[in-house]
Amino acid sequence: MRVTGSSAGGRISGSGKSKRGAGRTSGFALDSAAGNAAPKPAVEIAGPGSVNGIDALLALQAVPDPVAKRKKAVRRAGEMLDILEDIRIGLLDGRVSETRLLQLSSLAAKQHGLAGDTKLGDLLDGIELRVRVELAKLGRY
Repeated sequence: MRVTGSSAGGRISGSGKSKRGAGRTSGFALDSAAGNAAPKPAVEIAGPGSVNGIDALLALQAVPDPVAKRKKAVRRAGEMLDILEDIRIGLLDGRVSETRLLQLSSLAAKQHGLAGDTKLGDLLDGIELRVRVELAKLGRY
């Protein structure tokens, strides 16, 4: 196809074949196999990069904090020691608080599930057994 002139109303003339390189094929051609094959699916483009940052933050929040876990265990151990002291004083006076025994039993059961040490587990088992004995004396267990 040939365009002549620069005006909008100019005449366009052309022929079906190019005079130059009539024996050559054009530089663009489709493979015959590609024409028979199914069309390729469109490639999906990834979303914005900030979504990956949010995923990383959420994953980081899901990881347990060992310092917070230790602080919680130390706090529970302090509570247990306070309750044990109250029970010791109660035993010496001849009156044991049933509510304190139940609190100790509950804390020992919670702590026993978190204990990774066998010695600590044995100690907690001993505390739970003693609490059951004292509750049985009161007719509660």
